[in-house]
Amino acid sequence: MKKKKGIAVLIVCFAIAFVLCTGFFASGSVLTVHADETEEFEIDENNVLVKYNGTAADVTVPEGVVKIGAEAFYGNMNIQRVKLPDSCTVIGEYAFSSCMSLNSIDLNKTVTIEHGAFMGSALNTLHIPSSVRTIGESAFGSIFNLSKVTMDDGVESLGNNCFRECHSLNEIQLASTVSVLGSYVFSSTGIRSIDLPEGLLEIPNNAFESSSLQSVEIPSTVKTIGSYAFNSCWSLTGVTLNEGLEVIGENAFSQTMLTSVHLPSTVRDIRDWVEYTDETGSYIFNNHCFFNLSGLASITVEEGNEYYDVYNNALYSKDHSRLIIYPSMNNATTLTTHPDTKIIMERAIQYCFNLTDVVLNDGLTEIAPYAFNYCGSVQNINLPSTLEKIGGGAFIGMSKVKEFIVPEGVKVLGTEILYDGVFQDCSGAEVITLPDTLENIYGAVFKNCSSLKTITIPAFLTTLPADFITGCTGLEYIYVDPENPTMISDNGVLYVDEGKTLMLYPSGLKNYTYTVNEGTEVISSSAFYGNNYICVIELPSSVKSLGDNVFYNCKNLVTVDLYDTGIISIPTRAFFGSGIKFIELPDNIVSIGDYAFEDCKNLTQIDLKNVSSLGMWAFSASGLTSLYIPDTVVNIGNGILQMCENLISVRYSASMNTLPSA
Repeated sequence: MKKKKGIAVLIVCFAIAFVLCTGFFASGSVLTVHADETEEFEIDENNVLVKYNGTAADVTVPEGVVKIGAEAFYGNMNIQRVKLPDSCTVIGEYAFSSCMSLNSIDLNKTVTIEHGAFMGSALNTLHIPSSVRTIGESAFGSIFNLSKVTMDDGVESLGNNCFRECHSLNEIQLASTVSVLGSYVFSSTGIRSIDLPEGLLEIPNNAFESSSLQSVEIPSTVKTIGSYAFNSCWSLTGVTLNEGLEVIGENAFSQTMLTSVHLPSTVRDIRDWVEYTDETGSYIFNNHCFFNLSGLASITVEEGNEYYDVYNNALYSKDHSRLIIYPSMNNATTLTTHPDTKIIMERAIQYCFNLTDVVLNDGLTEIAPYAFNYCGSVQNINLPSTLEKIGGGAFIGMSKVKEFIVPEGVKVLGTEILYDGVFQDCSGAEVITLPDTLENIYGAVFKNCSSLKTITIPAFLTTLPADFITGCTGLEYIYVDPENPTMISDNGVLYVDEGKTLMLYPSGLKNYTYTVNEGTEVISSSAFYGNNYICVIELPSSVKSLGDNVFYNCKNLVTVDLYDTGIISIPTRAFFGSGIKFIELPDNIVSIGDYAFEDCKNLTQIDLKNVSSLGMWAFSASGLTSLYIPDTVVNIGNGILQMCENLISVRYSASMNTLPSA
């Protein structure tokens, strides 16, 4: 009987084993291993831990597992500490990512740490053993609690974004064997100092961008420092560049607090000559590695450098044809350029608040865009007769210079692809003399030159950009060379298109009335902008259209005679903030644009006549006391009477079945 019972038990065991085995092979992939009598670990036939199902705080991965698979522990909120077996050599992609309680791990015999393996976890400190060779992209990125990292020799490469945004990471010891760093590897970390190992060949793009580095020495084995490598390291006050370095990328040290820089003899390229090409043409930009160093006081070059030299505190190309950088905080009050200088490069001399006098050499042919960017203390600058080209924003913000004389020979002012003008924000300039040879100007060339009283348009300059003289509140008169074929001046008022368009009525012109010339068809955008003298404007019957902002902020404007014109629309912000008090719309006006009469405090009434459309905020904050909306109106924008404090009544035609939504 006992024998039969034993046989039965044996049969049952075989049956169970058969079911388990056939179940495994049917699925073809996953075997559930029972560790400590729980189903915590899912391990496949290749001994890869595919999934952890447990809830323990302390986890010991079973011996025999060779890899932690992709996302095996992803998002587990319970685990705090993990110990890996000697058999495990690979940690897969995002294996422990977003484990927000994981603060400790023993990497043991790990060789490879893949993409995002611990990203967003809660590790406090990290020790990387000598077994590890490669650390993948973003492996330890965005671990906000991580404060200290140590590495044993053996580690060879750190991937892109490896420790990026580890904001608390302020102490790191790199292995001496590290030879490859990825881009953004230590970007946005709290690292204050770091010993970079000899053997490193490159500091990649953005490697330390926005970190807390205070000083750094570049190993002699490094040949290239990438673009933006140390950009926005606002605490970086010192850098040692060793012999052997050849290339420093665009903006590599921009927006740091470096006070001095010494270039080794081996440096051949600091990205001071970068060519950009698009459908409009080719342009050269000075995107040098030390751009926007507000504290830089000196720059020196090792003797024997074949590409760069220093003259009168400024960095030049070796042949002195290009002035590349003048230190912003240099104590000198006078800058005299080298006799062989041909071009002052883009942003070469910016925010130099100690400079008062600039002496430019004969032979200089070009001043590039933003060359003297906001040098607000400069009082005197000469423009040599050899000058041919001045780029957009070249003298922007030189607010103390009273006179600029552009020499004969200059044919173009500004840069076609730039809005900023050559003399923009030169608020102290009283005289700007343009040469007879001038043919083109680009951008807001005289924008905010508030002290400028007059300007003369030369004969060959036949077109003007729309905002060429915006903000010139003191401008009283515009002269035009009689030989100019397309422009005329009528008592200081500028007409273009052979007199068909009134382009500009100077803001400082002290007339109380003005009659626009017969034959004028267009009043340009912002034509009378900000003139606080004009009271009455008469338009001829030939006028067909008004531009946006045409009478904007004309505080003393009382009335504009529109009645006999062919105007069909009052454009956007046409009378915004003006003093307009009386206005009679002609029968042909069908629309009033957005904000057209906003903030017109003196306007108490208006007859809409045949208007069919009222733009949004058309009369907001005006002085209207009442408004009648005729049955011709089919569209009303939002807020047309918003904040009209004196408004008593709004009426509309009895024939209107519904009031259009506002």
